[in-house]
Amino acid sequence: MTNPLEQFRHDFFPNTEKHTLTFDILSDDWEALRKFFTENEWEPDDGLRYVLAAGLAFLQGQARLAELNHPQADLAAEVHRLQSERMTVESRYAVMKFRAFTFRQAVKLLEMKLNACRSEMEGLRSVNEQLREQLEKM
Repeated sequence: MTNPLEQFRHDFFPNTEKHTLTFDILSDDWEALRKFFTENEWEPDDGLRYVLAAGLAFLQGQARLAELNHPQADLAAEVHRLQSERMTVESRYAVMKFRAFTFRQAVKLLEMKLNACRSEMEGLRSVNEQLREQLEKM
């Protein structure tokens, strides 16, 4: 059986790789972005990912709207496509939310087990030290 993390990656991120972007922006743009991130309680990296994805979606939407203004555009087909896309996004979000919740529970359980192991290890070290002291006295 595949582990849950690997299954999650396979389901939601097939053929996906990580890329690093580096570019310069002006300080007033950066301050506006940081203010936006702070207002939304986002870390800068998450905020930048959101802004890039939202900006891309907006630009793609604008291009699609321009196509729909064409007299030959099939508005009913576009509404159907948007409904299908929304159902896909909502269903993936529901699965991701549930898995995130499950992973959070697993993290809490593992933290409790780790703390118990650390306590046991400290107890064993203490007993081990006591036994060493007794052996040295003999």
